[in-house]
Amino acid sequence: MVDENICSVCGTKINSSYNFCTNCGTKIRNPFEIENQEEDNRMIKKPKRNTKLLIGLAIGISIISVIAYAWITEIGPEMKRIADIQQKIEENNQRIRQEMASSFQNYDCTYYEDYKVRVCNPTIP
Repeated sequence: MVDENICSVCGTKINSSYNFCTNCGTKIRNPFEIENQEEDNRMIKKPKRNTKLLIGLAIGISIISVIAYAWITEIGPEMKRIADIQQKIEENNQRIRQEMASSFQNYDCTYYEDYKVRVCNPTIP
């Protein structure tokens, strides 16, 4: 006895060794082949390519690189220059305070609490 398949389009019985329906010409699929193909597809795992993640990672690294380059070449030296200027200003302020304090040694100063004012008069040596 010869195994037979049935055409899914016209319902004709077809010899299992045939690949096409003898009545309508539709390609015949063997159920066993379909099961094997599905099982093979499950066993073969295609590597996942997470392109969005890779693109995001590349963009992130690029942004960090640009920021680091700007810091090294532009911002870093500018911050040092600003710190140097601030230090010079503070040194100058200290010098001025010392000069003012020494200049008041020849004055007799009185602080009036009610008026929140200091009045200084020169002392006579």
